[in-house]
Amino acid sequence: MFQKILRLLGRLEQHFFLWRNTMQIMNNVYEHYDVVIIGGGLGGLVSGNYLAKAGKKVLLAEQHFQPGGCCTSFKRKGFTFDAGGHFFGSFGEKGFLRKIIQDLELEDKIKFKEAEPSDYLVFPDFTVKIVRDLSHIEQQLKSIFPDEEEGITKFLSYLKTFNYTMSFRIKDKTFREILDSFFRDEKIKAVFDVLLLYIGLPSKQMSAVAGIILFRDFILDGGYYPLGSMQNFSNMLAQQMEKFGGTVMLSTKVEKINIEENKVTGITLKDGRIIQSDYVISNADANQTFLDMIGEEHLEQKFVTRLKEMEPSVSHFNVYLGIKSEAVENLAVKGNTWYVPEYDIEKIYNKMRTNPFHENGFIHIAFPSFYDESLSPEGHESIFLTILAPFKNVSYWKEQKESLSQLLIERAEHIIPELSQNIVVKEISTPQTIYRYTLNSQGANYGWAMKNSQVSRLRLNQKSPVKGLYLAGHWTLPGAGLATVAQSGYTAAKMILEDTH
Repeated sequence: MFQKILRLLGRLEQHFFLWRNTMQIMNNVYEHYDVVIIGGGLGGLVSGNYLAKAGKKVLLAEQHFQPGGCCTSFKRKGFTFDAGGHFFGSFGEKGFLRKIIQDLELEDKIKFKEAEPSDYLVFPDFTVKIVRDLSHIEQQLKSIFPDEEEGITKFLSYLKTFNYTMSFRIKDKTFREILDSFFRDEKIKAVFDVLLLYIGLPSKQMSAVAGIILFRDFILDGGYYPLGSMQNFSNMLAQQMEKFGGTVMLSTKVEKINIEENKVTGITLKDGRIIQSDYVISNADANQTFLDMIGEEHLEQKFVTRLKEMEPSVSHFNVYLGIKSEAVENLAVKGNTWYVPEYDIEKIYNKMRTNPFHENGFIHIAFPSFYDESLSPEGHESIFLTILAPFKNVSYWKEQKESLSQLLIERAEHIIPELSQNIVVKEISTPQTIYRYTLNSQGANYGWAMKNSQVSRLRLNQKSPVKGLYLAGHWTLPGAGLATVAQSGYTAAKMILEDTH
């Protein structure tokens, strides 16, 4: 009961924050700031907090009516649904997200529930539980794949001991090449392959370095759910930024980044107001940042050509369901689940990129109310179903979304047999929905696709070609993932603070 009261008070504080922001913030905008941040995703929020805490005059402008970017939630008939992200990683004892939470004095305001196991991988012949204890994973895999015992031991040790120096040796390799060097059995490769879809690519296309970092920071140190919802996490960051002296403007779209002699001078808002600043951090879509808000005329042609050649990541189709608890009371698996009907992950991925109705497609099922009962009414659960999906036009999704949502529900019934008859609320989001709320090119969930030609030194540098313009978010370094984009915000702020001293 005490925990419920605390969460209720937290929600009241959040509602007050959003109301006050809408009603009052427009009267408190200065003509000049040290730093203006475009976009209130995690990269923008984290950078804004560090800069405001350091005493900088900071303004963050977010086009959505609430902060968070891909880390947001919405409510329907008493249910809370997380729009995209479902877990955080890198919150272990040495995790970078833990460092950020501590640096920003949020330990008492943001609490996490640790899911254990964090994932269930359900294949035709076996199920694997993903836990933080490597020895337990090792025992599971050896019991399923006794002929791969030596490779299992060596591979898990490799993941555990991987460091920055080792990354240079494999910078041009795919994650599939790493798997092939340890394993022969295609089924055990599929176990590791499917988890890479958390950042949008199968192993044959995924950068080896990006894949290993995903396993280290999210899979082996993952499963952290922020109590109160993903939106609560983002709201707390926005509120803390204001407590440090920063300004957060919601429902405020930036139209232009102003430049004189290849140096930023500020921004122009959609309503025509000009706000001057010494620095700008763009946490927005990279194409919009450079091609729309800056314009090709201010950029070198080589940079523009490279930008236009880069490939956005995959998008998602999501079905959000409020269901009766009786549907999940007797589940064999009790947590976030991948249902994978065949072992060729590359084949499934390529089919679903063009045809979301592919008959042997996988599905991911998230159960956030398993970890926070406040997200659903008593006797009910909040869940959401996710698949990869192509970016097609609005009319396509208007015609197909209901039939595709029904296909996902039927597929999810391999895990939740009585799902259909226990649904009380249903909402759908398509790649077009993701584009509308985030403005990410092609509804991309992970910025640029995490392949070798778009990671590390080949990804957009956080220090842009325009003086005074820095980048944060999943379009720049280090890459995709909630904790990773939070790290990009930390780095962007650090760069500016170093430049001003």
